[in-house]
Amino acid sequence: MAQDREAREGRGELTRDDLEELKRLRSENIELRMERDVLKRSVVLWLSGSSVSILVGGRRRGQLSGLAAAV
Repeated sequence: MAQDREAREGRGELTRDDLEELKRLRSENIELRMERDVLKRSVVLWLSGSSVSILVGGRRRGQLSGLAAAV
C-alpha cells in the first residue's frame, strides 16, 4: 500500500523545476506584501487629508475611521 502511494505521489522530493518555482513564488509573495503595505499607507494618508470629515461623518479632523485605524 505504501508502495502504491509512493508510485502515485512520488517520494515527496522536489524537482529542480519545483524548487525554482517555489523560489519565484516566494519572491513574488514578498513583492505583493510590500505593494499591499504601500497601498494601505496610501489609503491612510488619503483619509487623513481634507476628506476625513466627509468620510467619517463630520468627526473631528484627525480621528480616522475604523478602516484607517486598523491599517
